[in-house]
Amino acid sequence: MDTNTTTTNHPAAAKAAAQQFQFVDRAFEGGCTPEEHPVWLRNDDGQLDWLHDAIREAHAYPGGDYHLPNDWTYYQAERAMDYILELNLDYLVDSDAQELAYTCAERTMPLATCVLATWMASRADRVEAVAEIVEQDTCLHHALAAAYADEAAATFQAVHQAYLAHLGLEQ
Repeated sequence: MDTNTTTTNHPAAAKAAAQQFQFVDRAFEGGCTPEEHPVWLRNDDGQLDWLHDAIREAHAYPGGDYHLPNDWTYYQAERAMDYILELNLDYLVDSDAQELAYTCAERTMPLATCVLATWMASRADRVEAVAEIVEQDTCLHHALAAAYADEAAATFQAVHQAYLAHLGLEQ
């Protein structure tokens, strides 16, 4: 795919999107430091329409219903924009979207089980997802990490797809 016409727009567009997020550090009990989990505070009222739509899509359940906005999804959307900003546009367009998504998920994966457990406990469907994985892998930390990675990858894919569409480079 020829990306020469939009290459100059890539860094500016990604940077504009990444700047739509504001974070506040929140301390967690149980030894988790704020550096391990910066929490979504609010987004800018002037956010880009395509980014708004991508974040809404990231909040969708597999059946099409939407869950309430939550810190974790916004955090992953912001991390996705940071990752997209780091990538060369040709690489971003030509690479396997799922591979990019899980690479981004690995980069944002909390190492502390208490942080992953906090993530899981924030929505009932996450508890169900972790329970399904525990049936196959009895290690709770592995199950938490796998479920987290799946959700983070889905958020990246929503942002990635919307970003490429914004640039006129739908895959």
